[in-house]
Amino acid sequence: EPLELAGHATLLTASDSAGAVFGVWQAGDFPGAQLVDEPGSLVWNELVVTDADRALDFYHRVFGHGARTSPDSDYSVLELDERPVGGVLPMSAVEEPVAALGPHWAVYFGVESTEDTIAHARRLGATTADGPNDTPYGRIATLRDPQGAFFGVVDARDAAPSPAGG
Repeated sequence: EPLELAGHATLLTASDSAGAVFGVWQAGDFPGAQLVDEPGSLVWNELVVTDADRALDFYHRVFGHGARTSPDSDYSVLELDERPVGGVLPMSAVEEPVAALGPHWAVYFGVESTEDTIAHARRLGATTADGPNDTPYGRIATLRDPQGAFFGVVDARDAAPSPAGG
């Protein structure tokens, strides 16, 4: 059920048609994320699922997201009002240990240096799950924090504009 947060916001946690958990935030006097696409902030969200077409249909029906699928891959970009808001990646395109998570949303934070961030995170108890890898959108790595949660970092300083527009 939706959870009222003392007038600050209403939060709903649910799972989509593929079983990936997601949250919905209805702002009250606390608007939520105001800074995005900057170092230290959220830069991208990505859904990893076994049935991408089913997930794309679900998010279109629930939130009105359109989708643009890359002609040379199975990667799709979710769009709202023609603005990229997230990606959808088939489970078959990821390797262990990420595939072992099952359907899930991944979050990526912008950083000024992927290597420096990896080294700092390791000193704080994180481990590297994948990367770093060079992509058209920047140098990306997936890390696992000391509690086991995965998150991504991307250094986009020298990259082409990201799908998220940042």
